[in-house]
Amino acid sequence: MNIGRLIQKYFSNDVQQPVIEMFDDDNIVTVCHSIIETLKNISEIEICVLEAFNYCFYEILDNVLVHSGKTCGVTITRYNKSKSLIQVLVADDGVGVHKSLTDNKIYGHISEEQALKICLEDKVTDGKGMGFGLYSTMNLIQRGGLCLEIHSGHHVLKYFNGVIDVKECDFWQGTIIYLELKSDEEYDSDKVIGVDCQSNFEDNFLDENFENLW
Repeated sequence: MNIGRLIQKYFSNDVQQPVIEMFDDDNIVTVCHSIIETLKNISEIEICVLEAFNYCFYEILDNVLVHSGKTCGVTITRYNKSKSLIQVLVADDGVGVHKSLTDNKIYGHISEEQALKICLEDKVTDGKGMGFGLYSTMNLIQRGGLCLEIHSGHHVLKYFNGVIDVKECDFWQGTIIYLELKSDEEYDSDKVIGVDCQSNFEDNFLDENFENLW
C-alpha cells in the first residue's frame, strides 16, 4: 500500500504531521482507543463529537478486517486546530467495495459507481456484517462534518454541502475512506448515530477519570 501517496493527497498542507497506525485483528481496539484518547486530551474538541466519532471510527476499521479480504489496514488521523477539523483516513488494498458487495447475490448486478452510493445506505452488506458502519458515518458527516470521500477501484464518491457526486478517477486497489469532521459542533450523538454512543464512550474513556476524583 502506497502510504506516501495517501499522505501527499490528503495531508499535504503545512500543519501538524498526521498520526499513522497500522491495525489488524490483534490491535484494532488498542489503535482505536489510542487515537480517541489523544483527541480527548485536546480541549477544543467537543465531547459529543468524540462520542459519535468513536463509534463510527471503530466500525470503519472493522469494515476493513471483515470485508476487504485483507488482514490489516492503515489509518491516518490529524487534528487541524486552525480549521477546527478532525481529518481521518482509513485505507486497505483489498477487494474493494464493488467486489465485496457483489458477493451478495442481491447486489450482483450493480456497477462500481452504484456500489459506492449503495454502501452508504442502512443494512447494505455483503452478508458478513450489519451494514451500519458507513451509514452511521454518513449520518455523522451530514450533521457535524465537512466532507466524506470513498475511493475504490476506478471511482470516487464525494459528499460535500449536501451533494453526493461519483466520478471516474485513478485506480486504487482496495478502499479509501476519508472524512473531515467539525470538532466544535454540539449535538446529541445518540440521536445522530442511532445507538447509545454516550454510554459506550463513558465506559471506555471516562470511568477512570471519574473514579480518580473521589
